[in-house]
Amino acid sequence: MNASVPAVTFGQLTHTLSSNTVWDVRVGRYVLDLNNDPSSGDRTTPNRSDRITGVSSGNAPEIGGLDLNRVTAKAVLNHYESGWLGGDHQMRVGASFERGEHHAPAVIPGGVRFVDSAGQPFQSIARSPAISGGRFDTTAVFASDSLTVNDRVTVNAGLRFDHSDAISQDLPALDAEGFETDGIVNGLGKLYTWNVLSPRLGVTAKLTHDGRTMLRGSYGRFNQGVLTGELAPFHPGATPTTTRAFDAATGGYTTLVSVVDPRINLALDPDTRTPRTDEYSVGIDREITPRLSAAVAYVRKEGSDFIAWTDVGGQYRQETRTLPDGRSLPVFVLTNGTAARRFLLTNPADYSLTYNGLVVVLDKRQSNGWQAFGSYTFSRTSGLQASSGATADGAQLSTVAPNNAFGRDPNNLTNADGRLPNDRPHVVRAMGTVNVPRTGLVLAANLQYFSGKPWAATTQVLLPQGDQRILLEPRGTRRLPSQSLLDLRVSQAFGSTHGRVELLLDVLNVLNDTAEEAVATDNFFSPNFGRPTLFMDPRRAMVSVRLNLDR
Repeated sequence: MNASVPAVTFGQLTHTLSSNTVWDVRVGRYVLDLNNDPSSGDRTTPNRSDRITGVSSGNAPEIGGLDLNRVTAKAVLNHYESGWLGGDHQMRVGASFERGEHHAPAVIPGGVRFVDSAGQPFQSIARSPAISGGRFDTTAVFASDSLTVNDRVTVNAGLRFDHSDAISQDLPALDAEGFETDGIVNGLGKLYTWNVLSPRLGVTAKLTHDGRTMLRGSYGRFNQGVLTGELAPFHPGATPTTTRAFDAATGGYTTLVSVVDPRINLALDPDTRTPRTDEYSVGIDREITPRLSAAVAYVRKEGSDFIAWTDVGGQYRQETRTLPDGRSLPVFVLTNGTAARRFLLTNPADYSLTYNGLVVVLDKRQSNGWQAFGSYTFSRTSGLQASSGATADGAQLSTVAPNNAFGRDPNNLTNADGRLPNDRPHVVRAMGTVNVPRTGLVLAANLQYFSGKPWAATTQVLLPQGDQRILLEPRGTRRLPSQSLLDLRVSQAFGSTHGRVELLLDVLNVLNDTAEEAVATDNFFSPNFGRPTLFMDPRRAMVSVRLNLDR
């Protein structure tokens, strides 16, 4: 894998019109060119993986690259007005434009990869070189006002309007080996348009005359922007994927399982709605002493209108399959053939997110040579997302991009509603620093504790529509081990007339916690089920020198 250094260009102009009014204009550009071709240069040896053991060998399953390009421009006018309409106002109005796009060539080495089952040939998956991508153009206008009614209440209100176009742009064609040529693959043009409003409201109030007890409350709606990875599967540069099963009688992969042709089997709902999250919070801050404060806050998030796949052409019958341990598993069996399937990217009704969190914080500010901070968070994250079928180490995502097919088969939804991949009920953080008197030494510590990520056992079931991975239990039935991470730092500064030299010793993971972060496979009937494959980095020490020169 190799990549060019991301290029960022940025320009900013600020002008003061008066003592109460300032305007600001910013322009930026970001470019990334990533190439994940094999370092050996071998583009022909196929990949082979085992659906039971989780073991993979040969080449990477897919090679290619990623080109990202983003341009932003933003203008903001800030104005302060005192004693107007019953209070003091800090007003802000502005507009912005953003264009982002990507394109990604994708090649299966050798044009085909193979899947085994417990060491025996099972399936082949073939696809010619493909290129896909997407673009968005977003124009926004926004306004906000921070109104101080009196010396005890401040109200913050804002409203933002976004107009976004999702676009399938023209892309370079690929040759038989997956390299870009001078040819052009014409895109589909504008796919859909979003017009959304995002309101904000916050209130801060003094509960006591001395201002030592404060109440905070807020509400905000957050609308997701266009994700170009969700547009990519529909680009005309994408090519069909053919899956064939191994036939012992012929000794080859001769039994057709399915052909997924983006131009036939995939469809994008032109009335797709923007995913949104409503966030509510309320909290109380209390200054216990001039150097010690405490806070407690409750946060709730409710997400809806998430974008995901569903099959609107396939017809399914509910049956059961007997598992190796004798259990019966309900399954959905396709009855009208794989050619009839139509995978629609839309806003399925059942996809959602709910987060409830309670945070308690204690903060001792710097005094008498030491400071400390501690917090505890108790939370729960649940719902149904495109990442609900992820593995134990999978990230929590609300998008099917770039290559997530979750939801295309109804068996994906079995046991999928519940705890989400990032659900960590208990999080503890503590940090502090101590200045050792008359030595110049500074000691610092940072302790973090996290509940392990939730996961669930699965199984592989061969059905007429192909090999399906099905959750046997709700996510959260099993968890990776909790993690306790303690880092220490010792620093010593030496001053001079020309500057200061600081020596630092960092010891990371002092407790040498070896909690696993991934498992080989979650297939319950695999000999590698639950076997850890990735662990926290071990205890290690780093020595560094920092030089601060006087000007």
